This record gives sequence, C-alpha cells and structure tokens, in this order.
Amino acid sequence: MVAARVHTLPASISPVLAGSALAYAAYSFSPVIALACLALALLLQITANYTNDLCDYQKGADRDDRKGPPTAISANLLTPGQMLAGTLVTLTAASGMVFYLSLTAWPGFLLVGLFCLAGAVLYTAGPYPLGYLGLGDLTVFLFFGPVAVGSTFYLQAGELSPAALIAGGGVGALSSNILLVNNLRDRHEDARCGKNTLTVRLGRSFSVNQYRLLLALAYLFSLLLVPKSTWSFLPLLTVPSGVNLFREIQGKEGAFLNPVLAKSARLLLLYSLLLSIGLIIRQ
Repeated sequence: MVAARVHTLPASISPVLAGSALAYAAYSFSPVIALACLALALLLQITANYTNDLCDYQKGADRDDRKGPPTAISANLLTPGQMLAGTLVTLTAASGMVFYLSLTAWPGFLLVGLFCLAGAVLYTAGPYPLGYLGLGDLTVFLFFGPVAVGSTFYLQAGELSPAALIAGGGVGALSSNILLVNNLRDRHEDARCGKNTLTVRLGRSFSVNQYRLLLALAYLFSLLLVPKSTWSFLPLLTVPSGVNLFREIQGKEGAFLNPVLAKSARLLLLYSLLLSIGLIIRQ
C-alpha cells in the first residue's frame, strides 16, 4: 500500500470517470470497457509509483531527511529486488490490459498503450528519466489528462470528441498540481541529487503561481464544456477548496505540504465526479 501511494490514485480514477461520462452522454457507455480502462489506468500509475520508489532510492533521492511519507524501500518494508519484482508484475498486468483493449475495442490502442507503458517506466527509469529532466509536469498533464480521457472515450464510442480533450485538459491540470506539490515539498532534496524538476529549475515562487494557473485552467476547461452540457459548471463548486489549497501552499514548506498533496488529490476526484455528473445530465 505504501509503494502504491494510494492517496495519489485519484489521478488514475478521474480521467476514466470523465471519459466514461462523455461516452454515456453519447449513448456509447460500456461498463466492461470502462472497468478495463480503470484497471489499466491504476496499473500504469502503480507501475510508475513502484518504478519511482526503486529508481529514486538507487539515485539517492530518498534519504533519511526525506520530507514526504516514507517510501517502501527507504522504510525497509521492501528490498530493491522485491520492488523490482512488483514493478514487473504490475507492468505485465498493464500490458495484458493494453492487449485486451486493443483486441476488443480498438486495434490502434496498441500503439497508444505501448506509449503509456513506456511513459510509466521512463518517468523515473532509464538514462534520461522524464521526471529528472523537468518534464514531469507536462508528462502528467498529458498522460492523466487528454490521453487518458480521450482514450477512455474513444475505446467506448469509437470516435474522438473535442469535448474529451477539453475535459482531459481540466483533469490533467489538477493531476499536475498533485505532482507540483510533491516537487515543491522535495525541491531541496531533489536539487541535491540532480533531480531537476521544474520546481528546482524555476523556483518556489514560479511553482506557487503555476499551481494557481493550473487551478484556473481546470475551471476554465469545465466552463468550455457548458455548450455540451449546461451542468458542466458543477466543478465550480470546488473553487473554495481550490482557493484554500492555493493559500496553503503559499505559506507551507516541507512535511507541512503532505496534507496539501492529499487534499489536491481529493480535489481532483471531486472535480471529476462533479464534471462527470454534469456531463451525464446533459441538459
């Protein structure tokens, strides 16, 4: 449970909710395909989290002065070998889901799925890990936003709707904010071990403003969906929570940001639930 980082898994659940709600509104909802998409999304994120746990430990990013919750290896809950084995298991399971969806829903998803599998591993692993190059924010935005929402919709509806990409933008923006809080909390340790996240490169002030911008973009994307469904404004009910979270990151550092990270994940899930309800009502 520690290695899977359950508190961040709303990032996997949210795009499937939004994409499936759009499919339902288009009279194309498939419970079987939706559940398969959810399983794949969860497996991909858990694979990425396992890989992150292993590779950050090997690269020296996780030390005794870590500000975040203890990782499985650093807390001696698992050995590096056990973590590698777990990563291979989840990666294999995710690969199986990719092939299943490619065979039953859309053959072209094989290419998309392989791209996602590679992203889950290469985010932290390999000679040029995306998270260490300052590309983590963009990667999370794309994979947990337009790619996940768009793929979930396409696998059920058989077409790509602009609304799916717009909804994906909102979900991706709030997913990126989860990572942003993590990077803001760990920026000093990351800088020391050469993990040049966007926060390390551009500083705390930039990241705080980035959090605010991504919040605003998420609500803007929901408003852009109002022509499709009047009730797409429902995510705006979470604006007070978003404002409170922005105020919190302005004044907190280190381990005090851990609750903000968890709250950011909950905000994403609530936003996505309300957006999905609004899309389903479709009036």
